[in-house]
Amino acid sequence: MPETSYSVDLDEYRLRALLEFLDKDETLISDTLNDALDKLYKEIVPLELKEKVETAKEYDRNHDRLNGNKFSIVHMSDGESNYYLTTKDIQSFFDAACLYADRFDDVAGYYTLDTMMSYLEDRDLIDENVFKVLSEAREKDDRIQVEVHYDFDAATLEFIEPNGEAYGFDMNVIPSLVQESRDSSEWEHEQCERFDELSYAYIQEVSGQTF
Repeated sequence: MPETSYSVDLDEYRLRALLEFLDKDETLISDTLNDALDKLYKEIVPLELKEKVETAKEYDRNHDRLNGNKFSIVHMSDGESNYYLTTKDIQSFFDAACLYADRFDDVAGYYTLDTMMSYLEDRDLIDENVFKVLSEAREKDDRIQVEVHYDFDAATLEFIEPNGEAYGFDMNVIPSLVQESRDSSEWEHEQCERFDELSYAYIQEVSGQTF
C-alpha cells in the first residue's frame, strides 16, 4: 500500500530527551508515533469511513495485481504531428480523461503537439507500424488494456474498450466531467464509477458522438 509522510512541529528540547530515551530502549520514534496514530485512527474514525478506507485499499490491491503487466496504446495527433506510445498510466476511460484534463486542457490550441509531448513523463514512444500491430492484436492480447486516440485538431478523444467498443468525446466536455467526478468523492474508485455514469449519460445524450 502507498504510504505518505506528515510532519509536525515539536519542542526541540523535549524531542531531544524523547529521542535519547527511545534510543536507550532501542525503540524507533517512528514506530512509537505510528502506534499512537493507529490507536487514534481506531478511536476517532467512524466505522462507515473505515469501511470506505478498506474498500479503497482493496481496490488498489486488485488494480495493481490485475494490471501489473498490462498497458494501453495511445495515439496523439494535432493534424501535423503524430505520436504513438504505450503507457501503464491509462487503465480506464477515467484515466484517459484525467490525462487530458490535467496535462493538455490548458495548453491545447496554444502549443504544438511537439511542445506538449515534451512535458509528458512516463511515456514509451513507438512507431506507427508497431502501434498498428498492437491495435490489431488488442482484442486477443490480454496485456493490451485499452486504445486511446487524442485528436487535438478535431478536439476529440476516442476511447476503445478491450472488447472493441469505441466512444468518441468532445474534448471540451471532458474537464467538467472529470471535475464533477472528483468532486463526488475523495476515493479514486468512486470517482471512476461516477465518471462512468456521467460519460454513459453523455453518450446517450449525444448519440452522434458514438463511434
